[in-house]
Amino acid sequence: MAKFQPTFDNLLVEILEPSSSSSSASPLRVSQGDDKRTEEGKVIAIGPGHFEDGKLVPMGVKVGDIVVFPTYAKTIVLIDGLMRAVVPEKEVVGTIK
Repeated sequence: MAKFQPTFDNLLVEILEPSSSSSSASPLRVSQGDDKRTEEGKVIAIGPGHFEDGKLVPMGVKVGDIVVFPTYAKTIVLIDGLMRAVVPEKEVVGTIK
């Protein structure tokens, strides 16, 4: 199995089907057109964070969190035959508890 380690403030995310993490009535599923749709994913790896004023700022999410992000914000990677998304943490609009 390949090991993929995101750099900086990037997340490796397993994209989830809408019904697998929230109800269809979730306000986070509301869209405003094709360019404003969101997706949900389970964080499976995180980078160390980003640097600000010379200091490392750690990630605000952790492995296992369910995150919501705009569809345009992802880069698709193929790891061991499975499609995963790399998403910058700054593009995450929230987590689902």
